[in-house]
Amino acid sequence: MKRTQTLLSLAALLSLASCGGTPAASSNSGPQSSLEPASSKEDCPACDSCESQEPKKITYGHYTLKDSVSDVSEIEGYPWINSDIAGMLSKVEKPEAKHDFYGHANYERFEENPLPEGEDRSGGKIFESSDVTDKNIEELMKSDNANVKAILNMVKTGAKDKITADVANLLNPSTLSSALADFVTSKAIFQGRSCLATAQVDKAGKVHISYTLNTDNVNLAIVFYLSQINRNIQAYFDALVGYLEMLGYEEEDAGTLINVAMSVLVNGIVAFSRGTAEMHEVKIKDMDFDFGCIDLKAALLDMGFTGDTEVIISDRACKFLAFIGSQDDAQLAATLALSRMFDNRYCIGVENYRNLAVNHFKDLQGLKEKFIKATSTDDEVALILFKSAFTKVFDQAYIAKYVKPSTKERVDDLIEDIIVEYRSLFDQEEWLTVPTREQAKEKLDNMWHMSFYSDGFMDADKQFVVTATDPVALASDYREWYSDVSASCPWFGGFLAGGLSATTVNAMYSTADNSFAIYHGVCASYIDDENLSLEKLYGYIGMVIGHEISHGFDSTGSNFDKNGQSSDWWTAEDKAAFQAKVDAIANHYTNNIHGFHDHNYNGPKLTGEIIADMGGLNIILKLAKKQPSFNYDEFFRAVAENFAIQETRAYGIERITTDMHPEEYLRINVTLSQFEEFAETYNVKEGDGMYVAEEDRLAIW
Repeated sequence: MKRTQTLLSLAALLSLASCGGTPAASSNSGPQSSLEPASSKEDCPACDSCESQEPKKITYGHYTLKDSVSDVSEIEGYPWINSDIAGMLSKVEKPEAKHDFYGHANYERFEENPLPEGEDRSGGKIFESSDVTDKNIEELMKSDNANVKAILNMVKTGAKDKITADVANLLNPSTLSSALADFVTSKAIFQGRSCLATAQVDKAGKVHISYTLNTDNVNLAIVFYLSQINRNIQAYFDALVGYLEMLGYEEEDAGTLINVAMSVLVNGIVAFSRGTAEMHEVKIKDMDFDFGCIDLKAALLDMGFTGDTEVIISDRACKFLAFIGSQDDAQLAATLALSRMFDNRYCIGVENYRNLAVNHFKDLQGLKEKFIKATSTDDEVALILFKSAFTKVFDQAYIAKYVKPSTKERVDDLIEDIIVEYRSLFDQEEWLTVPTREQAKEKLDNMWHMSFYSDGFMDADKQFVVTATDPVALASDYREWYSDVSASCPWFGGFLAGGLSATTVNAMYSTADNSFAIYHGVCASYIDDENLSLEKLYGYIGMVIGHEISHGFDSTGSNFDKNGQSSDWWTAEDKAAFQAKVDAIANHYTNNIHGFHDHNYNGPKLTGEIIADMGGLNIILKLAKKQPSFNYDEFFRAVAENFAIQETRAYGIERITTDMHPEEYLRINVTLSQFEEFAETYNVKEGDGMYVAEEDRLAIW
């Protein structure tokens, strides 16, 4: 039977009568139960009109306020109180699991571990893992690891003058042509964050050539371009000029160089956007692309590939490389020079870098410099320089000391189990027609992934050994080594695998190449525990894995095909059905959920993360059904514990406008309430706070 729900306005919520009066109600319906004021003399708090003079408890929907709270206006959140706000949960008695599972599961944890004074946000397994990772890094920085000691010493001192000298030949008219010729015909075009392209080898040995959307030079161009749109170009331009002046350039020369380079890169982005979703597959020996002066075939052979190696490259990447290769020597040299200088900004020394960050780049979004303050110690700055410039050397030292191969195998096995279950799920989705279902399975089959580090990355022959004596020479050696590893380690050359550290406290999905990565930092606090139950493994990292895979089929990922190309691979009928489901989720958050008295949620902005949360839980529940004697109570509590976050009210309100994720209490309560396994575990019935009628459930996958 479909439940009709009474939804109350925020004003009505705050005027819940303590003697059982019912505030005016709207006729809206939604998946959560309504707040019901006390309706009997027995439950009614004392007041002048009551015969009993005994003090009674004040209720707020399914909650009972503590004696110390006399005014319901102190409570925020509907249909559940906003337990993310530090101290909010302590205003009520412990709720029952069937009414507010997040508050129930985390009640004692929040009482025993309040938000630390001076912090905006804390708690949950992710913060525990962050603390463990930080402790490990601090220990590693003080260790006797030869690479660590040598690199820390070099980045502290820096070699600012050598950065300028490193690109001098490139800008020198007498040597410009020969220097460019050496660059565009060699593996140098794939080296470093400021390369022209990335070359990733898949497990079948095929090479995937990508436009470097996530590398520093293109990020610079994008931000520069957006700055012009937002009429904020001067601040960004001044920051770049300030850096080049630090390297010894005159202001006028710096401005000219920046303008030329940015013009090339921005127009390269435009050329890329005009490409199609078509993918070209060809052996290296048969390549006949016209990329102007860029000889992609020679560069790939220089990396060590043979002529029979198959290459996969998108039409959009071809358009980008063709445009870059068509520039004259002066334009191309300026572009490469600025990119190389920006790439080497981590080699200017601690004192110069701190000055650069504080005086020029600290407020520019998307750059690491914003994390540096005038009060940052030399060791703190040196660590950022080390991890930013030589990420994978740092990773090898960290992984060798703190990451067990058996742990990686355990996570890899779980990933494979989840992928198999997800494939089966598509076959069971009756609302999908066969063509769309097959396309979805093909995309899933083509989705590459990495847990902690790329396969083969820790092999003895891949280990980096420091021989340079200054950071600029070291950066050159690192770029050479990086391209060699990219040629032999599956999926190493991309942004998710090669661009971020194993210590990253996160997991990510990339639409650009249909991939996802699980970094050790996101699970460092528990993943090495050999006694960790299967239920907790599923509730902690299993949910994370399922979430990232689901991003490939959320409101954004659904617009990209198996190769990461923007493409409509749905039938019109299925796309309309999918969009209707997305709209239902968005409308529910916008219309039915309130976290604060005076701020509402933007449902459409949150749909991607909501779909991923629900899809991740669904796939883990399907996997759980195959496990004998699976303890669902332990599993659901692990899911809630993983998200046990507290934050200041001000931080929570800021998140509403800036974050694509719902608040954690909603990621638990809204998500779990969609599934029958949860309802059965806690005997949730109509009228309970966690009740959702089957026909009202919102999960898409």
